[in-house]
Amino acid sequence: MKKLALITTAAMAAAIAAAPAAQAAPEQYLKVKLTKTKASKKTPTTVGITIDTGTVTKNADGSKNTITSAKIDLPKGILLNYKKFPTCKEATTCADSAPTSQVGTGTAAARVDGVDYVAQGKLTAFIGAGANLFIRTQFSQPAVIDEPLTGAVTTKGGAYSFGFKVPDTLQMPIPDAYQQIDSFKLNFAAKTVKSQGKKIGLVQLKTCTGKKYTFKGTFTFRDGSTATAEDTIKCTQAKK
Repeated sequence: MKKLALITTAAMAAAIAAAPAAQAAPEQYLKVKLTKTKASKKTPTTVGITIDTGTVTKNADGSKNTITSAKIDLPKGILLNYKKFPTCKEATTCADSAPTSQVGTGTAAARVDGVDYVAQGKLTAFIGAGANLFIRTQFSQPAVIDEPLTGAVTTKGGAYSFGFKVPDTLQMPIPDAYQQIDSFKLNFAAKTVKSQGKKIGLVQLKTCTGKKYTFKGTFTFRDGSTATAEDTIKCTQAKK
């Protein structure tokens, strides 16, 4: 019996040693900034908006989980007038073929398995044909990456959302090495266009209910797990 117990104990120890590093429950942060916070029904307030997100929790081996898709829900009362703006057809050529479709810029920082530094990337956002938002993502290290994130803009009950799937080349920029996002920060300028003789902003504040706006992010990871994150901003409503 003692010999059997020793064999069983040894087998268990070997199994534990061979097991992959434990995956921590993913945690994501979300920070949102608006250049103005007073809404107006009569003349909606045009604002710039910055969305910043990233993965917080690390696994037992020091790595983080790899994101496969994400969705950002905007609160009711904030308008996205993307249909009024110029569009482009191909994200990687928008800067040359349709420069007026550009609506934002940003930065990304990511860790890659087996790489001992944090890769820095450049983001450029364009309005795509249809209900699309193109986010051109460019990295020079550890591999040259120039890949668009194609996001679909949707609306439900007067509230807008945009979601996108992360292409394989961004999940695994080099063979057998996954990429994890430390930060993904995108700034949409307070851009306007003329439509029927009126200036219309890309992002506008029309109503402020409950004196606050709550933004929500939902993120899915390669292991099938999900994480949510929220940020709240105080707002006011113009009397006229």
